[in-house]
Amino acid sequence: MRERQSNKSAHSIISGAAVGLGMGIVYCAWVGLLYAFRSHDSFEARGLQVKNLLLFYLVAGLACGAIVGGLRPWRSSLLGARVVGVIGMLPLAFGAEMLVKGDPRAWEAKHWILMVCFAAVIGVAMGGSFRTASTDQS
Repeated sequence: MRERQSNKSAHSIISGAAVGLGMGIVYCAWVGLLYAFRSHDSFEARGLQVKNLLLFYLVAGLACGAIVGGLRPWRSSLLGARVVGVIGMLPLAFGAEMLVKGDPRAWEAKHWILMVCFAAVIGVAMGGSFRTASTDQS
């Protein structure tokens, strides 16, 4: 029984990570199209390097997906699903803030607050869809 539960948890983490990575790949394709049609100058004007942006989307997608997958048991209630959404968005919010503001050790309090608020707003909004996706599988 315990081994089956462990396999189910591992499967949830892996499948969540795969979905997150897939979403990251979609965003990378979007960046590739923007780069192809607007050139790298539009990214650099905003202080972004394309290679860092691509890496960010892949790593954040993988991390967010793995977290949402790993916390699958919490998603049985709407409140739990929304908490999972907030926790799952933290790597994305942290990475986005790092991409724009650089080293977190140099951040001011407002940057940390912005990061947490971003994760909370987006995570709560997306949390309902995580519950819907998990109720058909027990």
